[in-house]
Amino acid sequence: MPKRLQSARLLAYHRQHRRCYYCRVRIWLRSPDELPTAVPSAAAAAAIRGTAEHLLPRCDGGTDCSDNIAAACARCNHTRHRRKNPPSPSEYRREVAQRVAKGKWHHKWVYEAGLLNESDAAKPKLQP
Repeated sequence: MPKRLQSARLLAYHRQHRRCYYCRVRIWLRSPDELPTAVPSAAAAAAIRGTAEHLLPRCDGGTDCSDNIAAACARCNHTRHRRKNPPSPSEYRREVAQRVAKGKWHHKWVYEAGLLNESDAAKPKLQP
């Protein structure tokens, strides 16, 4: 990943209080050990790994500038961009929020572990 994109992702990660832009799940960047709970498997951890999400895709003229980058979990990022006609970020955010509210977006362990609770968003950030 280019250095500029890494920097933009890190900025977004902290700006969003370590939460996915779309589903608000607690994400990690360097290691699943950053999460406040144990993860059941490597595959489970991969789904909530933080990615650099281009709000306006590069293929549509989007750039790697920090205004166009959000931190998103791998599930949200990849699911949005696998669609033939990906929805706008705000439209996708609404869709995902509805599924999260029904408990039908992430695996059951994510809900049980409390990774969708906002309670830790106000805690001070740990220095990397």
